[in-house]
Amino acid sequence: MRQHQPSFAFTSIQVNYGFASREHVDLNNEGPSWIHALGDYEGGELWVEDPAARDEAPHVCGVDVRRGNGALAYRKAVAYHGRNLDVRRQWQHFDGRKLHFTRPILRGKRFSVISYTLLRHGKAEAAQRDAATACGFNLPPPPPAVCSKHRREAKSHQCSACDKCFSTSSRLYRHSRSHNAASHICSFPGCARAFRREENLRRHASSHCGDKPHRCDFPGCEKSFAYQTGLKRHARLHGDSAAAKRQGSAATAPAAKRPTKTTTTTPTTITPTTTAVAAAPEQQRRCRSSGLPPVGLPSEQKAEPPCATKVRRVSAEMRTRRDIARSDMEDADHVKGKRKLTA
Repeated sequence: MRQHQPSFAFTSIQVNYGFASREHVDLNNEGPSWIHALGDYEGGELWVEDPAARDEAPHVCGVDVRRGNGALAYRKAVAYHGRNLDVRRQWQHFDGRKLHFTRPILRGKRFSVISYTLLRHGKAEAAQRDAATACGFNLPPPPPAVCSKHRREAKSHQCSACDKCFSTSSRLYRHSRSHNAASHICSFPGCARAFRREENLRRHASSHCGDKPHRCDFPGCEKSFAYQTGLKRHARLHGDSAAAKRQGSAATAPAAKRPTKTTTTTPTTITPTTTAVAAAPEQQRRCRSSGLPPVGLPSEQKAEPPCATKVRRVSAEMRTRRDIARSDMEDADHVKGKRKLTA
């Protein structure tokens, strides 16, 4: 290579034996490449895309070819113009970023050597570059450093369909999906909507059959929704953030009633029902002494909403903890008093 093209800078050498590559584009190649083949063989020409080559019949691509960022570069069953390069015992230059493949090797043994440049050669350390230069590599100069503040402004990812540029490969991939044809068509009578993604078609189909698999598991609520996003919005109406998170991660199966959790702060468990029953006789006694009309028993009162029950349970637990802390303080003061008397 140094004798044929001394000024060509490259970082890598690839050696192949008896290998006929299929249609592809190089993912980690800057593009400019040189190839040389050796051996006693027949066939094995290198086909490279060239829109200006009209003397040969176009090649029909057999597979969908994508770039390193996932963007669709060449479509299946589409014809592309190109040329055949005879690489046997001679150097041939081509662009690895364009569509290329090896013709079938009919007989014999074929060896090929390819020189190219990696995309990330600029990340190599100085010691690694010196070692490669000592081995005979003519390395390209490292690319200029880009400040992290302006790194995102450099739009180096270009769309092959509309020539738009993007700063990241993920944005280019999302944009490339807009060029894909909407091949998923709704089969419902009278509906001809088409979608690019199959999951969007399944989501749309639920609007025709009336299926609402996402159900609210809040006590007393029987609403159901076709989409999970609608269930998340509805869960916020109950005023419970934990319930909203639970609704978002719930499965599509109908939710079963969950047992009520009881918080045990003392050996005796306190629930809203026992608190109300214990307070009823005291409340009746106060009403009689003050001349007020008697208050009905808890069984005669109207059922409270779940949120009020929760607040009442929390208030009862807080009163119990406060009473326990107060009694502990009184016991501590009593022990201190005894120690003073003993002294």
